[in-house]
Amino acid sequence: FIPYWLASTGDDTNINIWDLRYNSGPILTFEDHQHTINKLSWSTIYSDILASGSNDKYLKIWSLNIKPHFLLVNSKPFING
Repeated sequence: FIPYWLASTGDDTNINIWDLRYNSGPILTFEDHQHTINKLSWSTIYSDILASGSNDKYLKIWSLNIKPHFLLVNSKPFING
């Protein structure tokens, strides 16, 4: 857990990572989902890992430490139910 990192999403398909120690906008933006993102969750074990779920039916696992593309897992579409 890193207390000054915040992940947010809005009406767009982006995930923004903020460093609350600075007031200069997001430090990272992930732009890989195709529809509205409705779930974000930080890993409870690895502080640099973030999971996202979207109406595009993909689960994506992101790392803030791997560059240039950060995406670790891009699941096949899942179906609720």
